[in-house]
Amino acid sequence: GLPIDLETALSRFDNDREFLRQLLQEFLEAAPEQLGTLDEAVRRGDAKTLQSEAHRLKGAAGNLSARFIADIALELETSGRNGDLSGAEKTIAELRTELKKLQEYLNASSAKEVAARPS
Repeated sequence: GLPIDLETALSRFDNDREFLRQLLQEFLEAAPEQLGTLDEAVRRGDAKTLQSEAHRLKGAAGNLSARFIADIALELETSGRNGDLSGAEKTIAELRTELKKLQEYLNASSAKEVAARPS
């Protein structure tokens, strides 16, 4: 499936694809720093930071209907809340993969739209 629920996302933003693309791009630009914070939190055994950063990421992904990313962020948030960071590294790796998929989807769809425009 697509990394984003396009119909829901578009209905949320008045079918403004350009605006949605911009928001997704901003989300992806912020992601490396967020991943860094999550990595660091796991390394330090800082469950509280893991929980709050994952919660923020979940909210942002949820707003954009990036449901897989939101689900994974929820998993990390729960790990942080339970103070159990044992599986967190693996979950962050999954998060990286999903973010990469979203980036590739965005690149591909923008290439498609550019190609589809009449010259």
